[in-house]
Amino acid sequence: MRKPLLAALLALLVGGCMVGPDYVRPTIDTPTAWRLSDQDARDLANTAWWEQFGDPVLNELVSAALLANKDLLIASARIEEFAGQYGFVRSALFPQVGAGYEVSRQKGVAPGASTSSTYNSYQAVLNASWEIDIWGRIRRQTEAARAQLLASEDGRRAVILSGR
Repeated sequence: MRKPLLAALLALLVGGCMVGPDYVRPTIDTPTAWRLSDQDARDLANTAWWEQFGDPVLNELVSAALLANKDLLIASARIEEFAGQYGFVRSALFPQVGAGYEVSRQKGVAPGASTSSTYNSYQAVLNASWEIDIWGRIRRQTEAARAQLLASEDGRRAVILSGR
């Protein structure tokens, strides 16, 4: 009776520690030949397309539109948000150190004494902790936060390129 219960408890404990398989990028059938090389396509996508026309009025209009673009401001704020989240999540991979202190003063009558006196109390605390990431929970969270950061950066580029 005890062995099946112990085996079930052990299976639950081990099963609860599993995080999942590593991410594997799916294979995609792509054509063998492109009109542009991979680097040329990246360079073209990351340029300011409106400057290719050589029109200073167009350049000025697009610059003014980008400065007043609310979607671009939101996309930039998202980048900062996800960068902060990535730093916060990633910090769990490293040891955490903290310190604190407390000072108090108390006035009162000691037991058995007839006069009051002042008592000072000083307390200092130093602590350190580090979670060893055996099953990869923190690494997975860091990967997810990094992916969100990169996606928000691409979203900002898309807002600039689309002129929205």
